[in-house]
Amino acid sequence: MTLLRAQELWVAPPGTPDAVVRGLSLQVDRGEWIALTGGNGSGKTSLLLALAGLWPARRGSLELDGATFGPSSRGSQRRRVAVVFQDPGMQLLQRTVLEEASFAALNLGRDAEETMAASAAWLTRLGLGDALARDPRTLSAGGQQMLLLAGALVAEPDLLLADEAGAHLDPVARRLLLGVLRERVPLGMAVLWVSQDPGELAAADRIVDLTPDAPAPRAVVSPRFTPSDPPAEAPLLTLEVAPIATSQGPRVLTRTGFSLPVPARGITAVEGRNGLGKSVLLATAAGVVTLPQVRVAWRDPDHAPPILATQFREK
Repeated sequence: MTLLRAQELWVAPPGTPDAVVRGLSLQVDRGEWIALTGGNGSGKTSLLLALAGLWPARRGSLELDGATFGPSSRGSQRRRVAVVFQDPGMQLLQRTVLEEASFAALNLGRDAEETMAASAAWLTRLGLGDALARDPRTLSAGGQQMLLLAGALVAEPDLLLADEAGAHLDPVARRLLLGVLRERVPLGMAVLWVSQDPGELAAADRIVDLTPDAPAPRAVVSPRFTPSDPPAEAPLLTLEVAPIATSQGPRVLTRTGFSLPVPARGITAVEGRNGLGKSVLLATAAGVVTLPQVRVAWRDPDHAPPILATQFREK
């Protein structure tokens, strides 16, 4: 049974005159998972905003369950749709993780005791059961995305729209999330999922590619480059990380401590699951965050300040 229907939809990004999506027709059935993909600038986010009823289309029609749907729709329609945006920090409003997960459902008039219990259950299912009392802003970007998706599931929408909602997840968390959603879809929830991740695209029932004139996939072989051995010299930067002494606030999760030397040339990669403190480590190296747990030692104390590119664009 059709839940959402778009006919000849033209959509322009907020504040711009030219449409990036032109003449798109799309039907989403109950219990169907559709992935929206495409290159940067192809209109994925703009289309999602329009399909969520949050941004007016320039042309065409949009219906939810047979009734016209858009920014002026009644609350009885809007309560059936949950939206998770690309930047998780912009959606965090409450003091604790548990309150944040319960926020949408409580605003829909759900029973408070039942909602809190459901929120705790979903948070535990998505790996945040030990963070119920934490400030949501202290979670990693991946943790924040899981939190927002938990809140959406607590609200029990007919339609879930998510814009790159797994972009910050590590492989283990991504598999967990996709498995949970795959369980919910056969129960009737429809999903529109914007992504460029092959694993997330493979989880969907159908893929809609917004890239104009997308070429056929081809294999690309990158040339291998083996640099010569670097000269023996002191690291440009050394991060001395002590064992964790607190379970709250910014920290690097390590029980034994470690030293991370960063050479003057080349690329040093730091990897690990969500919530280990990778971003915290970068922030301390950049001087944005100061932690007793991390000692930052530059080879040249008068070095130029480093440039930090964070996960959150608004920061």
